[in-house]
Amino acid sequence: MPSEPGTRPTAPRRLDPNRPAVCRHFRKGLCLYGTRCAFSHSEPPPPPPPPPPPPSADLVEAQARYSVLRDRCKSLAASGAPREHLLAAAAALREQGEAVRALRPAKSASRFTERPRVRNKERAGALRRFLIDTYGLERTTARPVAEGSTGVAAVVAVAVAAAVVMAARAVAAAERAVAVAEVAAMAVAAASCLRTLRHWPCLFVASLWEGLLPFLAEPSPCGEGPVGEEAAAAEAAAAASSLRWTDKGLVAVGEGGEEEERGEAAGVGPHSGQPGAAEVWRTLVHCSAVVGMHPDGATEAIVDFALAGGCRPASGKPFAVPCCVYSAYFPTRRDKRGKRVTSYTAFVKYLVDKAPGRIGTRTLPFEGKNIVVYSLPESGGGGEGEGAMLCEPCE
Repeated sequence: MPSEPGTRPTAPRRLDPNRPAVCRHFRKGLCLYGTRCAFSHSEPPPPPPPPPPPPSADLVEAQARYSVLRDRCKSLAASGAPREHLLAAAAALREQGEAVRALRPAKSASRFTERPRVRNKERAGALRRFLIDTYGLERTTARPVAEGSTGVAAVVAVAVAAAVVMAARAVAAAERAVAVAEVAAMAVAAASCLRTLRHWPCLFVASLWEGLLPFLAEPSPCGEGPVGEEAAAAEAAAAASSLRWTDKGLVAVGEGGEEEERGEAAGVGPHSGQPGAAEVWRTLVHCSAVVGMHPDGATEAIVDFALAGGCRPASGKPFAVPCCVYSAYFPTRRDKRGKRVTSYTAFVKYLVDKAPGRIGTRTLPFEGKNIVVYSLPESGGGGEGEGAMLCEPCE
């Protein structure tokens, strides 16, 4: 029966003490009955784990043999044995270790490994499929400019046209060769030719294209850039040459500390080099798209260039995919409410708000920051969001 208002509840009838059940309120952290509760206030001990299966006789013998070889290597090193003897003993130890690992029982499969996912290695392919499905870039004849990713530029060069990589980080000849080799089979399957992949070691900044805006509406075939473009191209290249790639990302020379630098001093191939102003002008004016795979600090500049007419956004050409926000490098960046843009979600919304109805978002099938911001095609339809988005790889 329910208790009277203002009185403590009475304990229910105690059940069989030989078969106590755990109190559900105690499991949640609080039981008002306390010691008068008819249920148990102690969790039953968990069942002991099953004992591991005994190792096989072959595994025990292999492990014993491994211990003998390991002790022999130690004794040879301590006695100052000749180098060839040490190498032979180490090779035998390594071979025996592989035999031991082969005899050990396999680990149970994790439920996380059963899910098929596109890893970061396939980001360039996922972006390429998105470009072709959305814009039909396989029929495009003009040049795209891929900012930041050798892999993206390589796959674009197969299906689209000659591509240019604009990145401060040096593109090693080996890295370029690997990227081209990975997509060479695609060129054969598509009955297409593999175009030249070039690298411009310069930053994609506003000063590089702001002087070109009057020429974007009616591109001139003469190939002569506006006055001041030579200085802007040289400045962008000089700014890129002053950066180094470290474990902290791109930093100015002398700011990386003792962090390990990776790839910034890689060999420059025959298709790399600082471009002239006329070449920059022709490429930016006549390009069909600016594709950025995690371009880091260049993301907003790519979007602004496309919205200004650089990629003819009325034709629905893609421009960028946001990566890191880089809020420390852009302290004056504010959203419509006047708040600083410091989070990834806020950065995506900030880019879409630049041109509502013309920019959309979509999620690409790979891990990490995979929201692509892209310009909507003429036929409309922006996938998951209201504006267009494109993805770039970040290191």
